[in-house]
Amino acid sequence: MPRHRLVWPLHRSIPGAGRAALLMLCAALWFGCPPARAARAPDLNLADTVADVMPTAVAIVATTVEPSGGAKDQPPKVSHERGSGFIVDPDGTIVTNKHVVSGASEVTVTLDSGISLPATVVGESTKADIAVLRVTPRRPLPTARWGDSNKVRVGDTVIAIGNPLGFDSSVSAGIVSALNRNIMESPFDDYIQTDAAINHGNSGGPLFNIKGEVVGMNSVIFAPDNGGFIGLGFAIPSNDVRFVVDQIRRYGFVKAGQIGVQFQDVNPNLRESLGLPVGAGGAIVVEVDPSGGAAQAGIRVGDVILQVRNQRITDARALARAIVISRVGAKAPIQVWRDGAVQKFDVAVTQAPETMPSGPAGAQYPRSAAESMAQGLGLALEPATQVASASAPGNRPADRTGPGSGTQQATNPSASRTQMDGARVSRVDPGSAAAQAGLKVGDVIVMTERGGVSSPTDVMRALDSARMANKEYAPILVRGPDGDLRWTALAAHALKPAR
Repeated sequence: MPRHRLVWPLHRSIPGAGRAALLMLCAALWFGCPPARAARAPDLNLADTVADVMPTAVAIVATTVEPSGGAKDQPPKVSHERGSGFIVDPDGTIVTNKHVVSGASEVTVTLDSGISLPATVVGESTKADIAVLRVTPRRPLPTARWGDSNKVRVGDTVIAIGNPLGFDSSVSAGIVSALNRNIMESPFDDYIQTDAAINHGNSGGPLFNIKGEVVGMNSVIFAPDNGGFIGLGFAIPSNDVRFVVDQIRRYGFVKAGQIGVQFQDVNPNLRESLGLPVGAGGAIVVEVDPSGGAAQAGIRVGDVILQVRNQRITDARALARAIVISRVGAKAPIQVWRDGAVQKFDVAVTQAPETMPSGPAGAQYPRSAAESMAQGLGLALEPATQVASASAPGNRPADRTGPGSGTQQATNPSASRTQMDGARVSRVDPGSAAAQAGLKVGDVIVMTERGGVSSPTDVMRALDSARMANKEYAPILVRGPDGDLRWTALAAHALKPAR
């Protein structure tokens, strides 16, 4: 079942079938037909909570201008996409999804009061679907209060506010259906699943608890091909969002930590063979960079990392998050399981590379290895020139903070570059759109229908262009490790959208 980003084109209206259904519903109510029974009785405090938090939610319109690609006198293609967001500082700082605004030439924010303000993109995370905007209000704005997503429980009442299908300031309520959901969006996934109705246009909007605290940011739905909501909505936990927002506001980008290890989940067979205690989670180390903090502290391949600082590690995604949020330049206390006992290490945390964000006019898709992850495709790309440097003698993979996915490679600037064009495939997820297209690690994408490829950005632009043109697939020319060229087609509709 496909997943859907929740932006909505402004020119779209309710389709004819939808209008007919709406008229039938109105007629039924007019002639006294009993309404359907509500699934749950509304919470007595729900209306009060909504009244308190509604002014903190905003509507966002992202305008993108693309060259027509045709005759010189043909005007450029202008598209307007609608999303949502929420205010986190009275000075006009606003949070939304990166896919709502990335690549936009102009962003407009409309407050609950109806006032529209131009917005600038302060920064975007390259590893998470989070962006920070700034508007300049005439007076201080009402702000949302952060909640602790670690305290969210399955069954909690939650409230979603946003602009689904262009209907501004819409409110829906539901419960938390599940926690720590992995929907294969990133190595760090821990989504909150909810049945609160969210649709296209809700992207970036807040998910509140009954106390009016933001516990998540609505981002993705799983739905049939027509994109209708069927009760499977997913929100990024507020603690993850807050970390990224604080980093962007402080540095202009996310200063993520790394310790120089690759790891994976511990399956039941591994757990039994290692003698791990019943109920223990953890992530087992499969590779250690000799120059990284983990190796220098004494962590080895085969160690099972159980705890970072005071955080218990339940799986590889939890470890990836714990490492990323660790303070760069400090030492993180880490507990591992080795030889039937727990051992403790103090591991130096260094900074992982992060693409510096740019403003709306010059916004770019991610450009380095991990930042170029076309996550909906189950694919990671990196510049082919970087591969030549990294494969030179004396270089090796440096740090991978998720199961089967690398976040960076150490490079030697003086190493000779034997590959000067294209985007190299550095990861393909089994069963993904990329795998179905026959892509393999080591393949280099050298051309799209838009022309030659000089970086992963070119590939993502071509795929996004095909998606916006409602094309199911986009053709790409691939050079295999043996030098042979072949064409294949990637499912453009599976791409993680850029707006």
